[in-house]
Amino acid sequence: MLIFIIINEFNRKGEILCMRTELKAIPLNMTPKNTAQMYFLFFIVYCLLLPVQLYAVAHQRHPVTKLFTASLILEVVGIAFNLLDVLKYAYDGVGYSNLSCLGER
Repeated sequence: MLIFIIINEFNRKGEILCMRTELKAIPLNMTPKNTAQMYFLFFIVYCLLLPVQLYAVAHQRHPVTKLFTASLILEVVGIAFNLLDVLKYAYDGVGYSNLSCLGER
């Protein structure tokens, strides 16, 4: 990221001696904070919701219920793939790029 920095130099009386503008590159940390904890929390919540939805689809034969269950299962699989990728990345700094692609991150 490039930013402009305005540097002012003052004397003891507070008068501006020199004013210049510099263009500096500032490295940004591209790793999101608490990503593994976030995916782990989502995975736990979805794992708690999935049996309830499977119970509902077993007792209801509506196509919307089946569609929602299929999307919920795919969401759990996607979060599991992202969780594995983030945990591997946290361990060795490389991760599984194919799993993160499948997990739609």
